[in-house]
Amino acid sequence: MFKTKSILISSISLLITIVMMVTLCSVGFTVSAGETIEVWSGQAATSFARGDGSIENPYEIENADQLYYLVSEVSKKGNIAFSKGKYFEITKDIYINDVRDGTPVQNLADPKSWGNGLTAPNQASNYRNFFHGTLNGNGHVIYGLYVYNYVNPGLFGGIANGAVVENLGFDNLYFEGGAGSAGAVAGYANWAGLSGSTAKIKNCYVINATMVAGSSNKLANAGGFVGNASNATMEFSNCYAYNLSLTGSACNASLIGKKTTESTVKVYNSFFLDYITVTKTSNGHNNVKYYNVYTDKDIVAKDSGKTDADEVFVKLTLDQMKGSAAKENMQGFAWDEVWYTTEDGYPTLTAPDAPACQHTNKKDANVVDATYFTAG
Repeated sequence: MFKTKSILISSISLLITIVMMVTLCSVGFTVSAGETIEVWSGQAATSFARGDGSIENPYEIENADQLYYLVSEVSKKGNIAFSKGKYFEITKDIYINDVRDGTPVQNLADPKSWGNGLTAPNQASNYRNFFHGTLNGNGHVIYGLYVYNYVNPGLFGGIANGAVVENLGFDNLYFEGGAGSAGAVAGYANWAGLSGSTAKIKNCYVINATMVAGSSNKLANAGGFVGNASNATMEFSNCYAYNLSLTGSACNASLIGKKTTESTVKVYNSFFLDYITVTKTSNGHNNVKYYNVYTDKDIVAKDSGKTDADEVFVKLTLDQMKGSAAKENMQGFAWDEVWYTTEDGYPTLTAPDAPACQHTNKKDANVVDATYFTAG
């Protein structure tokens, strides 16, 4: 009798637990306007949720206050050790401002501005206040990033050699003024004279982004991912950007706002809409290589001395990149492993039928480790 009751109670408890897990884990990309979330307080936390920064036990970031703690510590001059060689993971979608109803963040009554009051990225400090670590978004999204009148606006003001940002989406962001260069991941990438490996941005996207030069302290450059790559070595893979509005700056582009001659950039298995992929100053497109990259704009970022036989940069119409047509026209993508088609929209890194809250690492043999986004 007690055994039967115990089994029945256990079964009911298990069912309730499963329902609760599905309810909680179904947040991800489809958070309803009435659901409780943690919006940035405007301040930095004093610690991460857990972890020690090692690859086995990374620092875990579960809200915007903890993310701002990372950014604020990185911004301090002489604090290079805080992020160099360290691993950070985002465990939940991050809301800088509450934009769940779809309102553009700049139209909110009083949006909180990211970065204001922090030390601006400083080249003269040997890039000690640039991000040097590995940030894994685990398929989560940063929503409502707003920066007003801050030098080199972005999630980070600057990223340094060896930095990695992966598996992270940016949606509904707005930058205005502040001087320097603007990009969702970082305003600036520059490490002249410093030794180190390539900086990598992989499995990331930027959508619904507006960057405005402003009336004073104008932005010089605006890029979907990075504002200015100078003396930098960078690699992008499995990335995309669209619904961008970049106005008033000298150089506007969907990937890197401005690239100088000294920088080397490689881009793999990606697509970028609305603007040319990279803009340049004199000969700035030397050492830019594309492998299975697609755009709706005429190619500008091409060096004259093409050396790689497998280099592919293709202009397509928007319709050729939507729905099932994308699979036919966008060759080289790891379809149904990393990339997925949508019925009437552009390709996505979201696995449409994946279980909620499950983030699966898969290997793209041609490029890098690829984590696809799920609903969790």
